[in-house]
Amino acid sequence: MIYGNTYDSMLKRVLEDARSTFKDRSEAASHWVSIIETQLSRSNWILQTSCVMWKSSKICGVKLEVFEDPYFSRMQGAWTGFDVDGTEDPDRDWRGLMIRHCPSMSRLSYELLVDGVSMKFSYLGDYGYFAYSEPEGFCCQGNLFADLESLSLKANITPRQPQISERGGRQRESGVVRAYYCYPYGFEDLYKPLGLSLPSDDDFKSLLASFSTRLTNRYLITGVIQCPPDPRESGSLPRHWYSVAKPFVWHRN
Repeated sequence: MIYGNTYDSMLKRVLEDARSTFKDRSEAASHWVSIIETQLSRSNWILQTSCVMWKSSKICGVKLEVFEDPYFSRMQGAWTGFDVDGTEDPDRDWRGLMIRHCPSMSRLSYELLVDGVSMKFSYLGDYGYFAYSEPEGFCCQGNLFADLESLSLKANITPRQPQISERGGRQRESGVVRAYYCYPYGFEDLYKPLGLSLPSDDDFKSLLASFSTRLTNRYLITGVIQCPPDPRESGSLPRHWYSVAKPFVWHRN
């Protein structure tokens, strides 16, 4: 149990640390979350403190969570920063934050714009973990849509169909979009790409929060793009791309 005086002094220290954390990140802070974990005295319970700068209001939000961790001795005791999406939410809803996944630099990473936002592109709603010894890297353990059906849940997570464009927002003729891996000379042409992405409404955020214990530290396929065979190329096959992130509410250091 955290008593009032202890909580007040802890929160005061956290706010001071948060200001210091964001002081030298004035531009990056709008898409940055910092997390620190502290072992509570004489226990294996952990206080996880998270700080985020909300882009729309420039308000620094602080979230305190307590959970049991038998591996507390592995903590580093220092602030760790993560790039996130969702800080533009005017309601400042922590459930909608998504920690970006940074793929290995040894692999080519193509860039497209989905609803005007850069994404580096399995199946929509798949969740799992990364094992870089595997050919595809991402190891699927389940799917949110399948879970909804098997558990008879009634949450509405109807996929969105976002607008897909290339860097600079250009729309070419014949339905071709260029995905760049080294702008402006390194690219690949995609024929009539069709995209689907997960929604960001309250039903979906509530669903993420309800799975936070069962899917701790899992990654989620948040967007997919598929391209039909290109008739201009002999033997062309369908192609699939995906974007992946870790819901903030599923994260534990």
